Amino acid sequence: MATYIHGKGAKLFIDNAAGTLVEYSDITSEANISISVDTADTSHFGSNSKTYIVGQNDGTSNVTGLFDRGRLGTITAAHNALIASTIASVTVELAPEGNATGATKISQEMIITSLEVGASVGDLVSVSLQLQRTGDTTLGTY
Repeated sequence: MATYIHGKGAKLFIDNAAGTLVEYSDITSEANISISVDTADTSHFGSNSKTYIVGQNDGTSNVTGLFDRGRLGTITAAHNALIASTIASVTVELAPEGNATGATKISQEMIITSLEVGASVGDLVSVSLQLQRTGDTTLGTY
C-alpha cells in the first residue's frame, strides 16, 4: 500500500556564503529538484525506430517563496559569492517528508542561476530562485 505525504511538512535548506545550511522552509511555498539524463541518438539507415545511449546526468531546481529581507540578504550574499568565485556552489537540501530521523533527504551542490523578486498590487512580495546542479545528486535519509 502506498504511503502519501502532504507537502506542508517539507523542509528546504540552502547554504549561505560561509557554507552553513540555512533553513528556508517557513518562507518557501514550492521547491523542486529535477534530475535529467542526456541521450545520444544512435539511429542509423535501415532503422525503423530511434535508438539512444545514455550520456551524462544533470539537474536543476526551482524555489518559490515569500519575501523576507533578512533571508533575501543571505541568498544575495551567496549569489554574489558565486559570481565573485569565492565559492563554487551552494548545497541545496530538500526534505520532502521533513527532517526527522529516517526521512528522505535529497542533496546536491548547485549554482544560483537566477534570483527574482516580484511584487503585485494584489498579492504578497515573492522571491524565486533557479539553480543548476554541479556534480551528483545524493538521495539519502536523515
